[in-house]
Parts: sequence; C-alpha cells; structure tokens
Amino acid sequence: MQNSKKSSQQSIKEANLKLVFSLVCRERLLSRADIKKITKLSAATVSSLVEELLELGLIIEVGAKEVSTSGRKAILLDVNPAGGYLAGVEISSSAIVLDLYNLRFEKVLHKEKPLERNEAILYTLADFLRKEASSYKILG
Repeated sequence: MQNSKKSSQQSIKEANLKLVFSLVCRERLLSRADIKKITKLSAATVSSLVEELLELGLIIEVGAKEVSTSGRKAILLDVNPAGGYLAGVEISSSAIVLDLYNLRFEKVLHKEKPLERNEAILYTLADFLRKEASSYKILG
C-alpha cells in the first residue's frame, strides 16, 4: 500500500512538472505567480516544481517584471534553449538527414549523410548520431 501511494504521488509530481514546463514553453516569460494562477497549484508546489526545472536546466530566470502593487518584482521564467535538444531524422534510400532543434524549436544543426548502396542503415544512423549530435543533450 505504501509503495502504491508513493508511486501515485510521484506520478502526480511528474504530471505537474510536465504541466509547468509545457506552460512555460507555450506562454514564455511567466512568473511563479502567473503559473500559480493558471494552473491552480499552490504557491509551494509551483516553487518546488520551478526549482526542479531550474536545477535540470530546462528553464531559466530572465529578469524581473514590474508589479502594479507594492511588493517585490516578479522574476520571469523562460525556456532555456540550451537545456536540451530534439532530434529529427529522415531516412531515405539515398541519405540520412539529421535536424536538431533547441527547446525553443529553433533549428541548431542540419546534417546530411549520403548512403552507400546496401549500407547497413541502422548502424550508419547510430554512428551518424554519435558523431554529429554527441555534444548535445538530446531529450527526444
């Protein structure tokens, strides 16, 4: 029973982490208060999730936003473009094409490798990825 409860809590945390990250990806330049208002999560939960995303390097603090009331300025959060990369691979009978995108979906790499006739495609793809994309933190 205890393990079930723990895994359920972990699942909820992972879902909330994905929710906050996808919100920052979509909306960009949000404060913790904005995230709290949109998601209806508690301030403590939002702070904890944001801290984890900051530690993972997926988001960054980019400055402060003036607030209309007296109080401290809201720290704005944005996607860290270098926090990870997404790989797109196209395989045809004549070539393998690799495109890498940062977390802002900006293309950062485009490579093409012609295929020799009867070349082992999977081996070539693995070798190509290892050589061309090994310095990137590929997330998917």
